[in-house]
Amino acid sequence: MDFELKYSVDEDLLILKDGWKKFSHDSEKLEKLFNAMMFKYADDIDDFSRDMEVISPYDDFSKKAEALRYNVSKIIERLEIVKAWSYKKDCLREHYLKENVYGKAVKVDFYEARRFFSEHNEISNNERNEILTKIDEIEEICISVNTKKSKWNSLRPYIVWLSGKDVTTGLLILSLIQRIN
Repeated sequence: MDFELKYSVDEDLLILKDGWKKFSHDSEKLEKLFNAMMFKYADDIDDFSRDMEVISPYDDFSKKAEALRYNVSKIIERLEIVKAWSYKKDCLREHYLKENVYGKAVKVDFYEARRFFSEHNEISNNERNEILTKIDEIEEICISVNTKKSKWNSLRPYIVWLSGKDVTTGLLILSLIQRIN
């Protein structure tokens, strides 16, 4: 556990929650909270800034205020996740994969996919072995020196195989298939 991160997150959660109660409709104060927290954690916690609303100086006041409220609520949510996952800096990606929050935007590499399915307790050993074997085969195709068209033709049977799987498996494997170059 990163004790420095623990104390920082715990302290900032108190500040954020208190600020949210007092100033949830004050866009100037929310902007200060957002900027302070974003600059503090964006480089330290993996995927911390992912899917935040873009705030443009050209937006009208109400749109800017709405984006700030959304972003500050996301920061509170993400810091709560970091706290729940024992203050690990890489926990957001793993949390969202397990909760399937990213949906079609899931981007994992082959190592992460193997790790996910190795630790996935809701599938049988046979299913796990089948999925891990398919991941190995897909990786071999993706890293081969064949043309993109040839790789795609080789990957088509995996798409058919994938259509019979659950949504979590499907989204993770599709993100691997997208790695053909």
